[in-house]
Amino acid sequence: MVINTILSVMAYDYPSEKLSIYLSDDGGSILTFYALFEACFFSKTWLPYCRKYGIEPRSPAAYLALLPQPTSSAHSADLGSVKKLYKEMQQRVETSTKLNRTSEEMRAQHKGFSHSGDSYTSKHDHDTILQILIDGRNREAKDIQGDQLPTLVYLAREKRPKHFHNCKAGAMNALIRVSSEISNGPIILNVDCDMYSNNSQSILDALCCFMDERRSHGIAFVQFPQKFENVTKNDIYSASLGVISEVEIPGLDGVGGPSYIETGCFHRREALLGRKYTEDYKFDWTMQNDPLEVEGNVADLMEINLSEPKKEKFPRVGSYDIGRYISATQEMERSDLQIMLNCCPLWYGRNNISRALQLGYSHYCLWALNSLATLSYCTIPSPHMLKGISLFPKVSNTWFLPFGYIIIATGRCSLVEFLCSGGTILEWWNEQRMWLYKRTSSYLFALFDTILKLLGLSNMKFMITTKVMDEDVSRRYKKGVMDSGVPSPMSTIMTCVAMVNIFTVVDVLKRLMVAEEGEKMRLLEILAL
Repeated sequence: MVINTILSVMAYDYPSEKLSIYLSDDGGSILTFYALFEACFFSKTWLPYCRKYGIEPRSPAAYLALLPQPTSSAHSADLGSVKKLYKEMQQRVETSTKLNRTSEEMRAQHKGFSHSGDSYTSKHDHDTILQILIDGRNREAKDIQGDQLPTLVYLAREKRPKHFHNCKAGAMNALIRVSSEISNGPIILNVDCDMYSNNSQSILDALCCFMDERRSHGIAFVQFPQKFENVTKNDIYSASLGVISEVEIPGLDGVGGPSYIETGCFHRREALLGRKYTEDYKFDWTMQNDPLEVEGNVADLMEINLSEPKKEKFPRVGSYDIGRYISATQEMERSDLQIMLNCCPLWYGRNNISRALQLGYSHYCLWALNSLATLSYCTIPSPHMLKGISLFPKVSNTWFLPFGYIIIATGRCSLVEFLCSGGTILEWWNEQRMWLYKRTSSYLFALFDTILKLLGLSNMKFMITTKVMDEDVSRRYKKGVMDSGVPSPMSTIMTCVAMVNIFTVVDVLKRLMVAEEGEKMRLLEILAL
């Protein structure tokens, strides 16, 4: 997975000498470093192949899965060679992963394999590990056709158990500092390790926005929507985020600017450093990238702890530091509520962005708070139904019209948005189901955890989600069987809510069977509401 992500961006249709790729490995895994080491060798064949035949996508696994048809005998021979090299590399990586170690012969080929020495205790306790596997400024860093290779850097920032590392925001800060020394490129692309670039010219698309003479002064980042592979038929987990990427994000863009969605995003380095733009701002694209002065050659940087700020030379800079370290993107519900409480868009944006954009940002920040209303709606009516009491106006009552209108209008609007995003009615139904699950589980936990943290009573740790499924989970997923995963208090709440409602419905149906005609109508009306 890491190899394919790395190779997809190394193979961009862009001058290699202007590309520098950094892998941030927060676990400091020797196997991840080994995978990157293998990618170095394979890139010498893969990049020329991509350029020669103009193939898309440029992730080897994704490309080969399409069963490409060669256009000539020469293409057929080259494709066979690429397949063979990729298969051999895949087998070596999988073997090392199963054995949980690399061979002594491989370790002797690069000093980076020694990073599991005295300074490395565990993935939560180690010094900075910085290794430049390909130095793009070295004239000998060539592919098999003699073309320059892009710079490739491995970074595992320093970790200590007693110091909170600020999750992804902290990792990006470390990358900003390290890259300022090695390449200092004006544009920074952030890609998650389980994503790959499916368009080799996306850099050019982003640069068209950044270099726009009329609008570029107001553009801090350009991001591409996430697209997902292997989504089950009718998307049982509602994981494709179709409405968000096709409707909501473009809508926010139309009123001033979308929110950052964590991956596939091109940032201006200056924007991350906190630069304020004016109407007459012009960026000089002809200037050279000027890394900070360091004695010796680029390889000497590997001996310097660049991922931690130095008081005299590497101050904490960038919006990830200047602002508040409050966002861990994979625990979205809790982080968004923290943003609402710490820097509310309605307050901090009142003089800077439109009211529509303020409300758009607040919509996401209030997801966790919405759990209380949803939980109330799922539980309070049930005990009242047991006593034959309806909490809503009768259908014959005029006051029923506002309730009916809201239910129909919101459902219709949601369905239309989903269908316009390319979804189906059954996918939309699954999304409604997933929203209910999330609002009565993760959103509720996020709300209470945030409140407890504000009171100083919670010390819940953030856990990185696994990126790889085992065979049994994968098999159930492909069959469209929902899997709740490991036992969790979240599933306990959902189970309790479901049991309360099932018990209530069964009780009402039981009474319905023995009730008289007038009572039956009343019970049916309550059940429908």
